[in-house]
Amino acid sequence: KGWFGSQVTDWRHLKTVAIQRALPTPSPASSFPEKAFAKHPSGVFVAGDHLASASIEGAMISGVETAKATIEILTNSATR
Repeated sequence: KGWFGSQVTDWRHLKTVAIQRALPTPSPASSFPEKAFAKHPSGVFVAGDHLASASIEGAMISGVETAKATIEILTNSATR
């Protein structure tokens, strides 16, 4: 009700779908990664939940860390 108002009392549940293996199986190493991004030898950054934690949060963290690393590289290149 706080988000959508009192109209939610008229809503009805349609269906719940359980999706098996919707997320990759997390390994202990991926739960607390040293880096949440990778740099391919070609110079392209790689980001994703597979590099952080198997979740939307992991994907977001990886994206933010990749953006920070990219900004740092571009900033350092511009000052040279």
